[in-house]
Amino acid sequence: MNHDGWFDLPLTTIAGALRGSAHVKTGEGGVTPSHFTSWATDRVMSPVFTVVASAAGGARIELATDARRIRIDYSAQRTTYGPAAPRAPFAAVSDGVVWSLGEIEPEVGSTLFIDEHDQVSRVDGPEGQVLLERPSGATSSIVDICLPLDAAIVIHGLAADAPVAARPAADRVRWLHHGSSISQGGHLRNPLHPWPVQVARRLDIALTNASLPGNSLLDPCVVEELAGIDADVVSLEIGINVANWDSHISRTFVPAVHNLLDQFRLRQPNTPLIVISPLFCPTYENRGGVIQMDESGSFHPVPNARDDALSLTDIRGLLASVIASRSDDLIFSIDGRELLGPDEEPTLTDGLHPDLLGTTLIADRFAELASGPDGALSELFGTDRDR
Repeated sequence: MNHDGWFDLPLTTIAGALRGSAHVKTGEGGVTPSHFTSWATDRVMSPVFTVVASAAGGARIELATDARRIRIDYSAQRTTYGPAAPRAPFAAVSDGVVWSLGEIEPEVGSTLFIDEHDQVSRVDGPEGQVLLERPSGATSSIVDICLPLDAAIVIHGLAADAPVAARPAADRVRWLHHGSSISQGGHLRNPLHPWPVQVARRLDIALTNASLPGNSLLDPCVVEELAGIDADVVSLEIGINVANWDSHISRTFVPAVHNLLDQFRLRQPNTPLIVISPLFCPTYENRGGVIQMDESGSFHPVPNARDDALSLTDIRGLLASVIASRSDDLIFSIDGRELLGPDEEPTLTDGLHPDLLGTTLIADRFAELASGPDGALSELFGTDRDR
């Protein structure tokens, strides 16, 4: 107990309690969780990518405590295309009961402001502190603190008003997922809402959600680091960023997908891989092109896209051809339209990102595939599967 009656958790213990983060770095100043290392960010050479890849959306601190209040001292770095950094809350939960959310204040930490010409300016602010309070219905001593989705976080300290300890890691199926902002869920703000998080909580599996909003582009450095994250099952949502960044033509996309699968097979020869083709997105179904936002906040391809820009229909066909060519019984595929299809177009509030209703539908449908009695993937996510 420290001088003000709170119980401090040492930085090394905080690091040991972090789950769902591919990398955890501990230094004198704090604990930094991330999904990708500086080796990868140095090779992309983009300040926006560096912040996106340095975040650890889906990561959580797993604690054992009867505390009514937990406070966290932290630094944050965020990106925004608007006049202010978006809301980015911490969330604590005990056996399904959500505590109060603790938001990063707008002035806290560093913010990269990106203008319409993709020019970046940086404004630095002070460190912050967030207080999470237990509601009366949350009686369990099992507490998970979920980190903000849209921020790179350094944890400088964690204290509680009762004794607190790291929980031992549970023996659960380890699920690695990679995808776009649709998987990362930053637009939903609440770290409990992204569809992979919903599935993992429902099935009690250990998720690492190494998704890259706006940057899931099959970069070789990203592929190499993903393949190095040990997992019992891997899912890969591929295609929407390829279309809306116009990053590949068919000639380059096919070998890039093969390289992704090759790298996993080199590092994890017996790990099941699930390839999820693009979910339904009306503006990109039959055309590609670099994305732009209109005055209403909706997303569209630029009007002068190249003739060979890949549409989502093209990408689904190419993915199917790659998978069929490999004769690998441990590669499975899901047509993304089975998770979110044309009937759910009204949930795409900006023409691209599903709202909470659409996101929950994706979670429901994936969970059924992963756990239902007739689920095509239920054996892969079963807790009795050999590891």
